[in-house]
Amino acid sequence: MVAEDPANTPELIRHPQFYFPDGSIILKSENIIYCVYASILKTRSEFFQTLLSKPPPVQTHNAEHGAEEVSMDAPEKLQDGKTDDTAIELAPIHSASEFDHVLSFLFESWEHDNRTLEALVAILKLSSFYLIDKGRAYSIRMLSTHPGLRPAHRLYLAQQYRVCDWIKPAWEMLFSLPLTLLTHEDVHFLGLDAMETLAVTKEKIITHRRRLALNAPKVQHSYFCRDNDACTRAWSHAWWGEYDRAGVARLLLQNRGLTREEIVTRLNQMNVAGMDNQCRRFTLDALERAPMVAKLELEECEKAQVIDAYEKALKDSL
Repeated sequence: MVAEDPANTPELIRHPQFYFPDGSIILKSENIIYCVYASILKTRSEFFQTLLSKPPPVQTHNAEHGAEEVSMDAPEKLQDGKTDDTAIELAPIHSASEFDHVLSFLFESWEHDNRTLEALVAILKLSSFYLIDKGRAYSIRMLSTHPGLRPAHRLYLAQQYRVCDWIKPAWEMLFSLPLTLLTHEDVHFLGLDAMETLAVTKEKIITHRRRLALNAPKVQHSYFCRDNDACTRAWSHAWWGEYDRAGVARLLLQNRGLTREEIVTRLNQMNVAGMDNQCRRFTLDALERAPMVAKLELEECEKAQVIDAYEKALKDSL
């Protein structure tokens, strides 16, 4: 093994807040040293309960070779957490700043309601790794309603840290969001598979809605209609809209695509000025039964299938 060059070793720095003079265990993350209370760590973290309950490695003197050795198959360098030089080195899966956030949760007597998104994500990440149940529950509760957590990031966190309840709302938001509004960071969080699923599903939905919107259904005139042309014009204005009023076609092409039930409800509530009431009723009844409108239900099925597949994959991985 190549010896570590002291000249390239970063200077150890005691944390200004979490190096307690009466602390009982010394930990290290990157080049930051923490002296905290082992009893609190053990009480609140199953991971630290196991780690700190083990007998510490003992450094002994080998008389035959005149050298010191560490017993119990300990690392080459003694890490008993008793001094700065023998601090227990934490896993490199997180940064020191992330560890700061979880310590602020563990060693403060009250929970902040105004923690940053970065802090809450760090608490979720480290609470999941270090098995801190209260920290995990707290971060999930706060992040569930955090306005700054974008849906792609929520989906990523749900998969990384096993938060099944976030899968559905994350995908529903992604389906309602135009692809042009996705950021580079969103695409990174989604990854290739989820990005492909999102793009293909949205394109299918958009293509169908465009076809439906651009093909205004014919008016079904009643036998008693007095002016077929006037009814047809009134329906055309209602479908395509006017300068001061959005039409049905626009509703179909909204970013958050309306469901079939929502569209039918809007149509029934629509005031088609100048159209015979019976003609209006016949036309709406025919539209509700039209295959193109019925196919809107399949859109919801496609979305549900995507959500179900991701929820199942996550639950199967637990």
